[in-house]
Amino acid sequence: MPSLLPTGLVCLILSQLSLPATSQRLPQILQVNVTDYKPFTNVDCPDISTQPLLRTFSAENQTLHPQEVEYVNTRSQNVLPNAWADWLGDGSSLGYRLSDFQSNFPKVGIAIPGGGLRAAQYGAACLEALDARNDSAKAAGTGGLLQVASYMTGLSGGSWITGSLFFNNWPTIEKLVFGDENLSGWMLDLPFVTPDGSNLFSDENQWFFGSILWSVMAKAQTALDLEATVYEQIVDFARNTISDFSDEDGAGMLYVLSRLLRSVRTRADDVANWPSPFTGLNAGKFQDSEANWLELIDGSSNGENIPYAPLFVKARALDVIVTAEGSADIPVLNWPNGSSLIMTRARQSTLLRISHQQFPPIPDKPEDFVELGINARPTFFGCFPESPSDYPLVIYLPNAPPFNGEVPVANTATFQLTYTLKHTRKMFDQIHKNLLAGWVPNTNDADPNWGTCLKCAAIDRSRFKVTPNVPRSAQCTECFKRYCYDPANPTNKSQLPNRKLEFEDPDPQGVDRLGGFFSKSKFALIGAAIGLVVLIAALTFGLLWWKKRKNQEAEYKRILYNDSEWDAEPLADPPFMKHATHKKMSSYEMK
Repeated sequence: MPSLLPTGLVCLILSQLSLPATSQRLPQILQVNVTDYKPFTNVDCPDISTQPLLRTFSAENQTLHPQEVEYVNTRSQNVLPNAWADWLGDGSSLGYRLSDFQSNFPKVGIAIPGGGLRAAQYGAACLEALDARNDSAKAAGTGGLLQVASYMTGLSGGSWITGSLFFNNWPTIEKLVFGDENLSGWMLDLPFVTPDGSNLFSDENQWFFGSILWSVMAKAQTALDLEATVYEQIVDFARNTISDFSDEDGAGMLYVLSRLLRSVRTRADDVANWPSPFTGLNAGKFQDSEANWLELIDGSSNGENIPYAPLFVKARALDVIVTAEGSADIPVLNWPNGSSLIMTRARQSTLLRISHQQFPPIPDKPEDFVELGINARPTFFGCFPESPSDYPLVIYLPNAPPFNGEVPVANTATFQLTYTLKHTRKMFDQIHKNLLAGWVPNTNDADPNWGTCLKCAAIDRSRFKVTPNVPRSAQCTECFKRYCYDPANPTNKSQLPNRKLEFEDPDPQGVDRLGGFFSKSKFALIGAAIGLVVLIAALTFGLLWWKKRKNQEAEYKRILYNDSEWDAEPLADPPFMKHATHKKMSSYEMK
């Protein structure tokens, strides 16, 4: 059975974030040729006596890598005090004194789940709404949470945003996604699989496909097996069908896959095969102890689409976990329904019970998430622990229908691989407004205190870290009444009125544009069709009536002049002919 892919991106992010604190730098590798995709081989191995490749520990006695410990401690001492002060001020707006919490600030992590380009864009827009460098987020009170975080995990589509931030040295989201003089932006309007359009055999498409194949073959020639390409992963999680993709994307993926699999063959077509560094380790306890190769697959394959596991590790001792929830659990509508949280809770309460913190109380079923309206508004889980070590506080920020009743544009399908610039901009704007609004029960209004409430949730665990414990302030108590999940006082989806659920493409293209026109204009078109039918019926009736009159006039003349019952010497004028010159003569009809 394939092993689940651990979120190794955490280590990359930690190393990059630690640069200001440790002055360590990663080697600069410039990719100027498609063959640069292959790894370096025949390099000198490190001295394992001073730099061991493996650390062994038990679930009961976990340890973190020394460099991770150094980074977290240095950041806690040199960076976080100022970051918290920049965000919360002196704490008086929350009813606290920030000075009471010095050296005891919460340890914060952010999790960004999978879901293709939708999840990548939602994660990016969510980070922008938490970034102190964004003026509107800063003014709303949400901007600053990103700066006090020490960990970030990304899975599948979520790792596209975290990786993109890392490799571009953490620019603002605006610059990263939409570009500036130094960055090209994400350019999501270019077809993901067929950049030159539907003609697979155009020169540009063939160069594109060839560069992919060349890169993969260059790696194969290093004697390493091949990891699963994005094409294989996407098709695998579409259940090996092409029906969910556009015609162009489906045809392109089939073409590239066929060429890949004809040219180079891995041990399994839809997994990443990697030499196992764990062979012979902990025999009988580690299921892959006897394996020479590891088969790695996307972490969401077991239903845990949100990369929570690294953040719940006990040795990391996180206090707050922010969830930028961009999953599409509900078929067709593509909104989250809490499935991933439920799966993570089940796994951590059984297989990972010893090594991981437990999940805070949440609804038991996806249907409950929906019925309570939790999947459509910000929610805090874990507000009322008996002990702060019971579980972290989870700030749940789901991709949700617009609070103000707008038509949603952010709940796109996971397998949509192309976005126009107009759509991406509207998507970001809508998500940004939603995340700065919070919610007010039974209205379509924004909560002016949402920024304060978010701050209350982020700092809350510090109350338990000082002696004596600091009571929860009146302001934060009111916030928690609105935003905390409390089974004793459940909310209901009826408290979220006028939320539109069905996606509407803000910038339809081609056939979709025509379909959008018909959809928007259906009532006008129906009215026009009815009017046309009435007009045709009226014209038909009029023609039939006119023809009938003509026939009657002809019959009238025939009787008047040609009837055989009149003799050779008829009366000078039949009785009715005295009216022959009357202007109403035409109204006298023969029956």
